[in-house]
Amino acid sequence: MLDALNGAEVAFHLAAITLIPETRAKTFNTFATNALGTLNFLMAARAQDVERLVYVSTCHVYGKQTKFPIIEETAAKPIDIYSASKLAGESLALSFAEMYGMNISISRAFNHYGPYQRPDFLVPSIILRLLRGEKLAMGNPSPTRDFSYIDDIVRGYDLLAEKGRSSEIYHFSSGIEKTVEEIVETIMKISGVKAEVRWNPDARRVDIPRSLGDYSKAMKELGWKPKIDFEEGIKRTVAWYRSNLQSRNPEIAYVPNA
Repeated sequence: MLDALNGAEVAFHLAAITLIPETRAKTFNTFATNALGTLNFLMAARAQDVERLVYVSTCHVYGKQTKFPIIEETAAKPIDIYSASKLAGESLALSFAEMYGMNISISRAFNHYGPYQRPDFLVPSIILRLLRGEKLAMGNPSPTRDFSYIDDIVRGYDLLAEKGRSSEIYHFSSGIEKTVEEIVETIMKISGVKAEVRWNPDARRVDIPRSLGDYSKAMKELGWKPKIDFEEGIKRTVAWYRSNLQSRNPEIAYVPNA
């Protein structure tokens, strides 16, 4: 970390174990990577006098809420090791900002998707199984998620580094919630591929039933708002995976069962 941050003016910290089944299967490793890894990052950034830091947290820290849309002041209620470890990283970042006067902003981005995403996340796993002519074994169709296209999210991180206030938290989200079933239906419609879907509402015992973010703070302070709607983003994403599947890209060679 000291070598990586040597001479850096701005550093973005996104490194984490993020896939929910993996985090729950590797509890200690998840905390070590997501929380202690963040401590390593912060200590190295301080030692190298990095002027500006962006810590990328997650909307998962909110857990199960009853009031929507969720704003940055909503109390965090982590429900698993992933959300708990990311919230611990936030606390470390805020403490370093306070103790050492470091300029650190925090993003709680909501769900996102697009080219290059690991095949075992929701959107690419659906796309790839459809393109391969496979059946869709899915979990609960009812939970909602707030998805944004990756280009919008990255643009938000850039703006956060330029304009974000230190020790402040910002949302990047679409402000629109869609059920998992609606996501599957949209992908099938845009891809032009239909498949049999088998739902299993009991697949994940601990889950967030609803997720919907308010991005008005980012719009007011950073000038950010999403530009690419879900349908257009899915169109771009399907095209990318279709092209790379045809070229036998090894990065998308494996899709585990959902």
